[in-house]
Amino acid sequence: MHYTWTKCSTADSGDLMALSLMVEFEVNKIFDFNPNVLAHNIVLGLVNQYYTGSSDLICGVRDKDNKLLAYTWAKTGETTIWSTERVMSVRMAHVDPSLSSRTRIKLLADMLDIWTRFAQLTNTPVIASSTLRNEQQAFLKLHQRAGYIIKGSTAYLRVDLSHKPTTLFDNPTQATPAD
Repeated sequence: MHYTWTKCSTADSGDLMALSLMVEFEVNKIFDFNPNVLAHNIVLGLVNQYYTGSSDLICGVRDKDNKLLAYTWAKTGETTIWSTERVMSVRMAHVDPSLSSRTRIKLLADMLDIWTRFAQLTNTPVIASSTLRNEQQAFLKLHQRAGYIIKGSTAYLRVDLSHKPTTLFDNPTQATPAD
């Protein structure tokens, strides 16, 4: 399967919501899940991405039939209580759960690379990626292999800002491993 990562637009918001609703069961055990609030926040993030280009990153990947397979949303400009350094928080990392494990892991690995590139392009020195999922070991192990430090269910990466990529996406058309 061939696929291409691209920045999402407001035209993608319906598909982003549909994919988010596939994992609603993970969130509604903790929060009073409200799809209208999520839809509002997704559109707000897409508008911020369009107008600022550096505060929000929402990108997705579609198959040849234009089905959304995965998307990620990261937000820069946040800080912690320990430092004034800017932190990029990963807000979403959703992958269609009907895909094979191998394909899901490949798409998640792509996301980690995209986050790093976005952090470098926006001069953000730290990435924080957390998870609410019940099954989180593979997700956190993927982070660890990419150099993240794991603290509980959050993974942190100090980004090498001396390297500046020329593009956000490493390879616009990538192939997944054979399923």
